[in-house]
Amino acid sequence: MAKRRNNRIYMAAGAIILVIVAIASYTLLSKDVLVNEDLRHLINADMDTFLAEYPFFSPSGNKIILEEGTYNFDETIIIPKGFSLDIEAGTTLRFGKDKSLVSYSPITAKGTEDNPIIFTSQNNVKWGSLGIVEAEKSIFDHVKFEYGKGTLVNNREFMGSMSLVESGVEISNSQFSNLFGKDGVWALNSDVMIRNNIFNDILVDCLDLDNGSGEVSSNQFINCGDEGIDLSENDNVQVFGNVIINSGNGIDADANLEEIRKLNEIRRLS
Repeated sequence: MAKRRNNRIYMAAGAIILVIVAIASYTLLSKDVLVNEDLRHLINADMDTFLAEYPFFSPSGNKIILEEGTYNFDETIIIPKGFSLDIEAGTTLRFGKDKSLVSYSPITAKGTEDNPIIFTSQNNVKWGSLGIVEAEKSIFDHVKFEYGKGTLVNNREFMGSMSLVESGVEISNSQFSNLFGKDGVWALNSDVMIRNNIFNDILVDCLDLDNGSGEVSSNQFINCGDEGIDLSENDNVQVFGNVIINSGNGIDADANLEEIRKLNEIRRLS
């Protein structure tokens, strides 16, 4: 009897080990290892230095302009402090593998329904992130994001395909789809207005707000790998009128979770 009991214990332990190994193998195979790009020498660059590094942009006073067109970026772009970046409607930004755009100045990207601005990759590889750091309010309207994942630049990790750090942003009428990082949009200590957008088919959280403020309303979150909306220390964020489908528990929050859920529609379709 003792021998049979020991055999069952060994078999159970072996099964647990196999599960752990399988999970670890999946994690290692599915998670891209981020390698830091050190481009700190460009954070405070002047306009001449910036244009010498990236001649496909155009200057207009303190504005950096990306004129309408299709651009292949084979290197990570740094927008220095003290400027603003304007991306014209109808522009497509195609990034090489792991390449990103990190801005230390606000960005205005206003597309239209017929001429959206598209952030995508070359040949469907995974590119990095659009990161905005310590900048005044950026505006994104009629913009599409696809195939991004996140990045590590200047010793800072950007967790989402769009990542905001201590910055303001207004995102409307836009779509985030087929994204492979931890989050579709990630915002840390930022003030956000995220309204009337579609998030779909994102590896983990569709939207992750850490210690921010603002409003998240009238969006659709579909097929998020974990939560549709992940809130941490966000007592000053109003979240209402969103539809969340097939996305974990729909919403996760540190406080007032049930009250927040009542203000939104959470569904699971078979």
